[in-house]
Amino acid sequence: MNHLRTVLWQNRAQVDCQSCSLFQTDTGFQFQGAAVLEADDLPMHVRYRIECDAGWKTRSVELDVWRGDHQELLTLAADADQRWRRSGVELDSFRGLVDVDLGFTPSTNTLAIRRLSLDKGESGVTTTVWVDFPTLEIIRYPQRYTRLEEDVYLFESLKDPFKARLMVDEFGLVTDYEGLWVQVARTG
Repeated sequence: MNHLRTVLWQNRAQVDCQSCSLFQTDTGFQFQGAAVLEADDLPMHVRYRIECDAGWKTRSVELDVWRGDHQELLTLAADADQRWRRSGVELDSFRGLVDVDLGFTPSTNTLAIRRLSLDKGESGVTTTVWVDFPTLEIIRYPQRYTRLEEDVYLFESLKDPFKARLMVDEFGLVTDYEGLWVQVARTG
């Protein structure tokens, strides 16, 4: 694996700090991250790994979540036909989706940004396999990305009125997520 960058984000809206490392692999890309946050008045620690192919399509997701003194593991996998499985059980209503979105981290915005490869002024729509936090419920979540500038995107939820401007670095990792995360340190 070739290490590309490690970033540290701080959440402006709540107690939340997280790091994420991006690697290039022989078959695509891998994210390895950890977050420390509060959920339902309990301390929460999440470790995650996301594998995607060379075209930035998600292939697997592993989450190790500690909420207070309770641990929960979540695994998602997508095959070449984009059939999704949770812990080995097929999720029929998610067939054909290519992006995962973990609701607690800006790292997964990179997947759609890189995969859509938009030119300035262009928009692209994706429906993600969204993992809600702290419930770990899996939801279909339609989204639109519009590239406003070389390093600025408008993210819009197509499910509710949420939208935010995202500033990104040359790898597509968020440097400033309007109202939420800000990158406070990085390597590479």
